[in-house]
Amino acid sequence: SMLSFSIDFIFIFFFNDTATTEIYTLSLHDALPISFIKRAAQADLIAEHIRRSPYPVIVCGDFNDTPTSYAYHEIANGLTDAFTNSGNGFGKTYIRTFPSLRIDFILHSEELRSYNFQTITSKKLSDHYPVSCLVEVGGN
Repeated sequence: SMLSFSIDFIFIFFFNDTATTEIYTLSLHDALPISFIKRAAQADLIAEHIRRSPYPVIVCGDFNDTPTSYAYHEIANGLTDAFTNSGNGFGKTYIRTFPSLRIDFILHSEELRSYNFQTITSKKLSDHYPVSCLVEVGGN
């Protein structure tokens, strides 16, 4: 499901579970050829929603896709990746030993500033590590 707050920001959260609306779920759990096509269409719709937002945007989610993917590039276009801005290391978010993948993201509008990106490896809540960062609102 998608949560939007139109006070000063629009927050878009992606949840990868069966209760979410399919259009906002980016999932590798479909048959692979179909999932690439579905994800591309979903990414296009989400990117359009972000571009039309009159507010600064923060997008957090399990994309189940790497930073080299079409979905990531389409959604992240014009946004700042909090990991590349303030994280370190490889940023692995998928718990399995191999492959070491960063497939969970925090992206935000360029007028916001992110600090202290962390992948929280001390908590095992699913097959992904949680990610967090601080976002400065109204800073220069």
